[in-house]
Amino acid sequence: MPLIEDNTKIKNKVRLIEMIGYEDCDDTTIQKVIANFRKISNNYSVYKALLDAGVYNGGNISSCTNYWFLLFWGCIPKEHLYEVYKEEFSDTKYYNHFIREKLISEIMKVNQYDTVDNNDLKDLLDADGYLTVYHGHSKNTLRNSCSWTLVKETADWFGQRNALFNETNNYYVWTGKVKLENVIAYITERKEAEIVIKPKHVVKRRKESFLFEEKE
Repeated sequence: MPLIEDNTKIKNKVRLIEMIGYEDCDDTTIQKVIANFRKISNNYSVYKALLDAGVYNGGNISSCTNYWFLLFWGCIPKEHLYEVYKEEFSDTKYYNHFIREKLISEIMKVNQYDTVDNNDLKDLLDADGYLTVYHGHSKNTLRNSCSWTLVKETADWFGQRNALFNETNNYYVWTGKVKLENVIAYITERKEAEIVIKPKHVVKRRKESFLFEEKE
């Protein structure tokens, strides 16, 4: 299990934490967080671990837990890492940080029951062995998205939402194909049938354009 190796790494992490507005993140606080992360389980969340370490004192909960998870995920017991990863990913805006090689290599070791061995997903494979996935957005180019869905209507909803937020008159729904063995995570907790995957593994992409009219 990866540990904090020296004081230089601790100081670098402290600087990162200070950048997001947390004070008093000295070595003692860091070590409390590490100790609590080692205890994370189905009944002991990242949020609870931070609360018990005296770190979280208000503000955006998801931003707080996301940052600490990305800093110290290596201290979480491996048998709980995947479920914690899904929980943090499902409520993040730092998507690219969640598909870094070192983190993903560990996730792929423990996610098989939810991906390649998931009968619900295997039933959705086409004749060529691909899952069909969708992504909705108001941009007409798609480069680095790692969040897709199995449900076209969900992608359509996100496309319209982005058009509303970005004040555009149209939006796009992208369709792609992915191999089950490349799926990083399958997140269903929010009923969005979300597929987390590296952008390079989404192939046969095509897009549809739709007009957006804000409902009064």
